[in-house]
Amino acid sequence: MQLYFKDLLFLNIGQRDDEMPMKEDWCVSDVLQVDPKSTNAEPYLRQVLTMTDSFRLLFLFQSARAIEIESKTAELQAIPSGSPIP
Repeated sequence: MQLYFKDLLFLNIGQRDDEMPMKEDWCVSDVLQVDPKSTNAEPYLRQVLTMTDSFRLLFLFQSARAIEIESKTAELQAIPSGSPIP
């Protein structure tokens, strides 16, 4: 499966922990729905716990990298069997 974002409104890619092996960049540790208006640096304190249309997705990786993204639409697409992962 791949997650496709269209019409990006916001994208932030954070730094990784250089002491972690590179393979940890592929391992997602958490996905959070966060409030775009919150300025708190702690992702878990920005988490949206109620249904709303105003949120960003925050992907946290084992390497301590965080990728935060907001778009008008997102689509989960199947990758055909045997296809290389982009």
